Amino acid sequence: MGQTVSTPESPPPEESTPTPASEDAAPPPMPDFSAEPVPAGGDPALSALETESKSVLLPPTSYEEHYREAMEMLKGYETFENFKLEGMLPMPFCALTCDLRSGPVQYQGRMPERAAIRGLNGGFADMVQVMIQQPEKGHLGLRLMLKATERVTFMLQGESTREASGGIAEVGYTGEMSQTNFKFCPGFLNLQYMRTLSQHFALGGEAAIMAPGVWSLGLAGRYCLDKTVISGMITAMGAAQFSYVHKCTDKFMFGGEGSVFVGEGGLQYEKVFGMSYALPTMGTLRAALHCVSGRAVANLQQPLVFVPGTCTAILSAEADLKAVAKGSSKPVKFGLGLQFIPM
Repeated sequence: MGQTVSTPESPPPEESTPTPASEDAAPPPMPDFSAEPVPAGGDPALSALETESKSVLLPPTSYEEHYREAMEMLKGYETFENFKLEGMLPMPFCALTCDLRSGPVQYQGRMPERAAIRGLNGGFADMVQVMIQQPEKGHLGLRLMLKATERVTFMLQGESTREASGGIAEVGYTGEMSQTNFKFCPGFLNLQYMRTLSQHFALGGEAAIMAPGVWSLGLAGRYCLDKTVISGMITAMGAAQFSYVHKCTDKFMFGGEGSVFVGEGGLQYEKVFGMSYALPTMGTLRAALHCVSGRAVANLQQPLVFVPGTCTAILSAEADLKAVAKGSSKPVKFGLGLQFIPM
């Protein structure tokens, strides 16, 4: 009896003991399997489809950069006269750049000035950027940018001249599919928002208060295809802008921009047509024609591979077609520049 009783009692513990041991070894795959349906709503294939659909959406862009392709091709380069030299000195935690030129420097709303040193820039650990412009001519500009997190950025811009001085602060937030910017200074508030709505379309708006009782609203959108970008903007102050850029090949693209605004003389408009072409042996050529003002500008950038480091030669040209028709003495301006980054 004792033997028969002991034999049935011993097997159950033996059967129960290996079973929990095997269950304890199985949990590693079990939690992983049970955790997969939670974010995807119960279907792993659906989660893969959602992540793929998010990856093909347009990256968020700010309201002011809704026409960045047209701005870069038509106005993303400057024309200068005589000679200029740009250099950058990279350091472990910062980078210093200096801009020297002998020709006139054109500031918005002021007469051209001749400058020896135009700018001195510095960046620290890719988070803080400081810029000082032309201190010896009574014009001092400061730009401070701090990247607090991957999504939040603070920016402070200040300018001081012999006549007046001022500054503006900006806070930017970058979401997964949106970009928000808030600017403020004494007597001025501005809120901008841009959101990606689909794989090809993004829409945004702007609200600004410039003075007591003076406000403005704006609406902007951009439509992107594989080789075409169409953007437009309209404001309540009576301004509108439209741009079109088409990439024919990897080396050639063309586009145009039209704008209408209310100026001192009433309703004014501007039309610009331009192109960008990567020459086989001479670098990148960008040219634009301003139809209303009659200005034709061109910029050629050629990397110099025989110089140690990164060196680029720049050839700038600007022609006043209206002055050429009138027989002006100096209708064309040329400039030669050099950008250098040591190894």
